[in-house]
Amino acid sequence: GSFDPPEPYHVGGFVVHMERKTFHDAEDTCVAGGGHLAAIHDFDTLEAAGRAISNGAFATFWIGLSDEDNDGEFVWTDGSPSIFDDYYEGEPNNYGGIEHCTTMSWDDESHGWNDLDCGSEMPFVCMDDGGGGVRCRFEELMATVAAAMAGAIDLTLLLFALRATTCCCTGVLRLL
Repeated sequence: GSFDPPEPYHVGGFVVHMERKTFHDAEDTCVAGGGHLAAIHDFDTLEAAGRAISNGAFATFWIGLSDEDNDGEFVWTDGSPSIFDDYYEGEPNNYGGIEHCTTMSWDDESHGWNDLDCGSEMPFVCMDDGGGGVRCRFEELMATVAAAMAGAIDLTLLLFALRATTCCCTGVLRLL
């Protein structure tokens, strides 16, 4: 019979989907689950996402970074600014003029991002809203503001959090 991928699993603030989908179908699946494709703003989040997807074996997944709207200007599907990246050397290279979406590869020895054709079918990783919906709670937003005022997080990220009417707090709070 046909191979059925395992059910999505929740780990470390992420939902990992082994089912292979195009970038846009993957993002739609994440949104339907209350989140977005993973947005990674620092090394700690990168490491958490890597551990979530790899289980020690080399794995490659869609994350939510794309330059489809404006070639060379990568933005996250949740609207947050791109202030961190982990591209392999020589990437993103827009090979063949058709690579506009980003994959993340990880194992215990190496890791990196690559731009790929958005129509390629890959497993994917979403931000996990913890089941509580993605609307930020006031106390969490205030904690984020306090951290920014203390210089602990990047101001562009704070502005995004303040501007968003609904946002997934886990990514921002992980920076505290």
